[in-house]
Amino acid sequence: LLELTEPTMRAIDQATEVTSRMLSFARRQPLRIQSIDLNKLLTDLQPLLRQALVEEIAIVISTPANLWPCHADLSQLEQAILNLAINARDAMPQGGKLHIETSNITLPDAGRTDHPELPRGQYVIIAITDTGQGIAATDLPKIFDPFFTTKGVGKGSGLGLSMVHGFAKQSNGDVLVQSEVGAGSTFCIYLPRADAAEDKALAAALPVAPSPGADETILLVEDEEDVRTMMARSLEKLGYKVLTAVTGPAGLQELERHGPVDLLLTDVLLPGGLNGQQLADQATASYPGLKVLFMSGYARDEIVDQGRLRTDVRLLSKPFSQSELGQRVRDILDET
Repeated sequence: LLELTEPTMRAIDQATEVTSRMLSFARRQPLRIQSIDLNKLLTDLQPLLRQALVEEIAIVISTPANLWPCHADLSQLEQAILNLAINARDAMPQGGKLHIETSNITLPDAGRTDHPELPRGQYVIIAITDTGQGIAATDLPKIFDPFFTTKGVGKGSGLGLSMVHGFAKQSNGDVLVQSEVGAGSTFCIYLPRADAAEDKALAAALPVAPSPGADETILLVEDEEDVRTMMARSLEKLGYKVLTAVTGPAGLQELERHGPVDLLLTDVLLPGGLNGQQLADQATASYPGLKVLFMSGYARDEIVDQGRLRTDVRLLSKPFSQSELGQRVRDILDET
């Protein structure tokens, strides 16, 4: 039965991703707008960018010290940057250079002929340039269309660029591309500047940052290496001690080795013969006071209907921002 249901769940996962990206293209994906320091974001993303690219591709990041903060959804912006970096990687099969540059611009700018048709105002630009194969002039008008792709069968749906386009438009910005066959491509995302008054209003509307107590330990079980690394780093920055495992059985072994922890944070679908719910059941049988938070990219109803999760559990839906992760973890740890 497991051999039959696992491919089905993977298909559901792919359909969930398609739905999310189509909503973004249609500008109906809900966004969590906040003020973002783009230079700091790029610094934090460098390890993940390096892992996403091959060794033959050099990464150069240019960030001016006076860059304005911008308004955007943090997780969607991270995904857009990663999508463009992966597109650049695919355009440079023999290696090359990926140059990411940030800058400020006030529109209209009489000195620029390439800026988008955006309302007058101040914007932050992130430009991602590759030295790859370039895009044919006949394809340029279609690259942001859903499902348009120049890649071979099984090499991508084309939804990555449509998601970037939808995200930029929904953020009251835009994305432009300049490309020449044989010379590479440049994608420029324009995002509105966040001014001081708006920053104060946003700060007042956001929940107070979580303040973890001392000596709290979290067991994180996640099979995706990049996700596991970023989550562990985020939780450690908040002051938690983090133990990690890739599979359900490895999570139980880590519990046996370490002893009681304060929270089990686990993905629902895991390799190794135990899913997240089964792992939690065995862990709480040994440690009845253990608190559990599940994670999944599926909707709750889908995984409940598949029998992978009970209806009364706490679930954190992927993708989530670092602040959302910290807040949910803190809320559960503070429950009596």
